Amino acid sequence: MNKQLIKMFSIAFMAFITMYGFQACTKDEVSSDTTTVDALANETLFTLEQRGNLGKHGCYDLVFPVSIKLADGTIITATNQDSLHSALKRYHKNKPGQGRPKVRPNFVFPISVIAEDGSVIVVQNETELHELRKACHKDHLDSLHHKDSLDHKGFPRHDTLCFSLVFPLKVTKGDGTQVTVNTKEELKALAKTEHGQGRGHGKKHGVQNQLQLVFPIQVKKANGTTVTINTKEELKALREGC
Repeated sequence: MNKQLIKMFSIAFMAFITMYGFQACTKDEVSSDTTTVDALANETLFTLEQRGNLGKHGCYDLVFPVSIKLADGTIITATNQDSLHSALKRYHKNKPGQGRPKVRPNFVFPISVIAEDGSVIVVQNETELHELRKACHKDHLDSLHHKDSLDHKGFPRHDTLCFSLVFPLKVTKGDGTQVTVNTKEELKALAKTEHGQGRGHGKKHGVQNQLQLVFPIQVKKANGTTVTINTKEELKALREGC
């Protein structure tokens, strides 16, 4: 009888250990998968930003909504930086074992960006994106020298800005008139229209500035506070301080 009880106890104990070990292993795998997915999403965003010197380490900020095309042809559209990062995480989560893509992600053109001086620029293709990068005198790769730009697996994080524009706001068109823009979608559409009419505030390295933000403007910081920016110098300082 005692031997039978000992045998039953041993079987139950081994079953418990096996189950516990399996659960612990599963948790470790899930944690590892989550880390990899997050790192791949960060790397994808970093690659996109680096190509145009975008983000806080560059000279320009994307005007959302924006769409990007991934290696397998998947197109992701996002209304802000955080939603784009979340969409990329979902994409990589559904592509287990894929690892780093061999084909670089690309923007679905045209895109619009805001320069440090408040200029709104339309970029129609890859060539213009390259010209945009040349016009920026900052080295986006400098961000890799900062430890806080990398996660623990060495993947670069994306350079999320610490603020967003508050609408409505005013912009100056190429013909000198001022108009009120109520949403970021309106801003992007107006910039595209101005580009189509060939208007600009000047040209450098083949890049035209179609619109100009009218200061003062208001921006909302990541902590929820709203601040007033009175000049392009203040806008530049805010970007660099993110």
